[in-house]
Amino acid sequence: MNKKLPDIFANPIEKNFHNTQDTYYGKLNDSSRTDHRSIEEKINSIFASKGFVYKSKVRIELAKETKICTLVGKTDKTLLTMENETILISDIIDIEVI
Repeated sequence: MNKKLPDIFANPIEKNFHNTQDTYYGKLNDSSRTDHRSIEEKINSIFASKGFVYKSKVRIELAKETKICTLVGKTDKTLLTMENETILISDIIDIEVI
């Protein structure tokens, strides 16, 4: 008993639709941050947190680049990383723990 399904008629579409978006511009990181603390306060809170024992993985936003590195120490003017880099605190725009 093969039952034949009914035929379906579809009207041909003869016009162009322009309801799709070709290009989207966005940023991966949201630039509207709610943390209004100074850079020094952020750095001090990273080193004073209970999770900081020896090192802390952070994202540091500088004027020309963004670095992901592991902080191991700090001086009055620089941060020391596991990668043997020294980053001037005055060059830092933003810092966050990841």
